[in-house]
Amino acid sequence: MRGAGSGRRRMSRPAVAAGLRHDRRVATGSPRPVAASLPNPDTKRLRVRRLGVGVRPVRETAMLDRITARFDALYSPTALAENRQPPAGTAAFFRYFLDQFRGALWARFVFVAIGAVADAMMPVFVGWIVGMLATTAPGDLWAEHGGQLMAILAVVLLRPVSFFADQLARNHALTPNLVDLVRWQSHWHVVRQSWTFFQNDFAGRIGTKVMQAGEAIEMAVNTTIDAVWYAVVFLAVAVVVLAGMDPLLLVPIAIWLVAYAALFRWGMPRIDALSEEVSEARSVMTGRMVDSYANIQTLKTFADDGEEDAYVAEAVTAHVGVFRRLMQVFTLSRPSPRAARRPARSSRSPPGSAPASAPAPPPSCRRARASGAAAGNRRAS
Repeated sequence: MRGAGSGRRRMSRPAVAAGLRHDRRVATGSPRPVAASLPNPDTKRLRVRRLGVGVRPVRETAMLDRITARFDALYSPTALAENRQPPAGTAAFFRYFLDQFRGALWARFVFVAIGAVADAMMPVFVGWIVGMLATTAPGDLWAEHGGQLMAILAVVLLRPVSFFADQLARNHALTPNLVDLVRWQSHWHVVRQSWTFFQNDFAGRIGTKVMQAGEAIEMAVNTTIDAVWYAVVFLAVAVVVLAGMDPLLLVPIAIWLVAYAALFRWGMPRIDALSEEVSEARSVMTGRMVDSYANIQTLKTFADDGEEDAYVAEAVTAHVGVFRRLMQVFTLSRPSPRAARRPARSSRSPPGSAPASAPAPPPSCRRARASGAAAGNRRAS
């Protein structure tokens, strides 16, 4: 039988010595060695294997991280253009920022075009293979049509490669950098405006325009490449293929193009105008809300809750009224709800430009300014 103290686990001499060294460091206040604080790689591998996950996925993730990091670092979101003044006008305003991403944009055009050509040729490839099987013995298929089959295989394999390359260019080189670069350069320009510029408008409305500009430009350019450019290339390939088979097959495509052009001519001007109104109404609504939060001390002291609620509710009602008119146009022109949400978030007004008509501050803030109580309370949110 073991003695009373034999139930304790006996420690080896190295372990006891390590414990004494640890106690001595604690007593003297000496820092712990850096090497001792690092995780043991062998222990990490053992823990990963116990969880049922091998070490290989970690390596694959690291390799993917290195690839995406290269695309992420192609552009700096805090860079400044040579001309620090954003131009007026929608087209010039878009071109001002997109010129700084020419490489990524050209890469997207090329990769999306490759994907559109491959997608358009897939039904043609199926027809070719069916024709080969119908006219050629199985044993002679590769000998007679080997080159054609290799070309089909190359296009089929090129499709996922082009898709992955396009995702790298879109999701890593272009989208995050473009959105935040537009915001940064817009902020850099807006913050250098005069003191009167900020006094004549809501801080929340100014901030909303700066934040929305990046998303609006990114969404417009990526949607154009993904939808319009893809459809143009796909349609061009389809026209060439169908014309080679039978010119009569082009009649349905011609009818569709005429109908699409008529719908585009009717819907786009209305969508353009209403989208601008929605963006302006949303900026006013956000500005009134944020202005109330920024002046909360003044509102708590001098405001009438009913009057302030009515002031914000007026902006909400105006926004939803314009938004409903925009959705009505989408109901008649584009049945896709996903596409219908996109233009409503865009803004044609450059963030650095002064608004045409700045709304007046909340009524309680006007009274507070008259009494001098809000002199030091207004600050940018």
